[in-house]
Amino acid sequence: MRYFRYSMFMYFVLLSFFESILALPVQLKDCSADALQAAIFQAKEKTIIELSCSQLQIDRQIFVDRPITIRGNKTVLDGGGRHRFFVVAKQTGWVIDGRLKPTAGQGGEGIHLQLENMILRNGFSEQIPNGCSKKSICESGNKEVIEEGGAIYVGLWGHLSVKNVTFENNRSKSDGGAIYAHGGKSGTINVSHSSFYNNRAGGGGGAIAVQALPELKIVQSNFTGNQSECTTDSCKTGERGAGAIRVWGSGLIIEKSNFTKNTGNLGGAIGSLQSWFQVSDSHFTDNHSGPGHIYKKNGNQVVLSDDKNSGSGTRGGGAIYADTGERERNYIITGSTFTNNSGPFDGGALYLFMRKAEIEIKDCSFHGNTVAKTRGAAIAIYGKAKLVNLSFKENRALEKSKNKLGEKEILFAPGAVMNGIKMQPLQ
Repeated sequence: MRYFRYSMFMYFVLLSFFESILALPVQLKDCSADALQAAIFQAKEKTIIELSCSQLQIDRQIFVDRPITIRGNKTVLDGGGRHRFFVVAKQTGWVIDGRLKPTAGQGGEGIHLQLENMILRNGFSEQIPNGCSKKSICESGNKEVIEEGGAIYVGLWGHLSVKNVTFENNRSKSDGGAIYAHGGKSGTINVSHSSFYNNRAGGGGGAIAVQALPELKIVQSNFTGNQSECTTDSCKTGERGAGAIRVWGSGLIIEKSNFTKNTGNLGGAIGSLQSWFQVSDSHFTDNHSGPGHIYKKNGNQVVLSDDKNSGSGTRGGGAIYADTGERERNYIITGSTFTNNSGPFDGGALYLFMRKAEIEIKDCSFHGNTVAKTRGAAIAIYGKAKLVNLSFKENRALEKSKNKLGEKEILFAPGAVMNGIKMQPLQ
């Protein structure tokens, strides 16, 4: 028995040793898209590919069909404004309404792409057409195209983790200027210590858009100057928007992150539709909701801009727009600040339509938020809410600007519960 135990012990020691050898990083010295694609197709699962170059010019989108880590050394991947960087999905299952959905159990299930220490710049959501280019990744005869995800497209049930990654100047014809994910039963997106600058989407989610994703988690990351341009037909009916992040039928967790100068209909920074979210210790500054005829602040005045490049619809929620739909899971915003956000209608900072769910907003401050009309200079709440220890200062409904004490800082329907709210009069 003692010999058996010793043998088993040595077996696991040796197994761990050989696994560690097998997990040694693979160095990619030929810095080309073709070389990176070949390295991925040749790699075993959970291989780490290290990029030894400072810059990699992307002249084709790269397909990831197995769990893998790609680690840069502040490496710049440049799509030249023509190419998406990564498509996360298996080699079949590319049909059904133009989305990466499974055929015979395929799709993105079991695939986890992890990116570290790199810059993804100037990506563009080139089409994934019939035959799917040189490598015959897609089934032949597929006439559908995929135009979401300017930098990364994550297929059904796929997983993506990014750490210390900068997404800059990426553009999507449809949703997700930088990242798009179609979730399914088990897909996840994790973003940490990363930045999103000046990404644009023709549809919703200037930086990130997800659909039916169990969880999108954002930790210690920055979103600056992203925009939902909303040039698609669906924007005209109010189905798209969100300057930085759009979630539909999904879960969203945001911790210790910053959202600055993002612009989009249905939420200048975040648009949440039929989803749930938890936001903590984050800062929302100078975000604007309502593309189209954009209201711009000029001192204490409001000016109707002639900028019509961003679609025709306008809604509230200068920082966050939420419509819970039939979701019953409660929403939470804690320890966060909302400063100088703006919108044309209800909710200079927050527009919250709580149908069945309830929201708790606790230990937050609202300063200098504005709406061009007369209602909810800081917050507009429809439904059940619990407001605890909030401070309000210099939020204004700019049309006729008659509010002196904050009676128009919060617009709320019956059912709101307010505790410990601190309102300061306008000077």
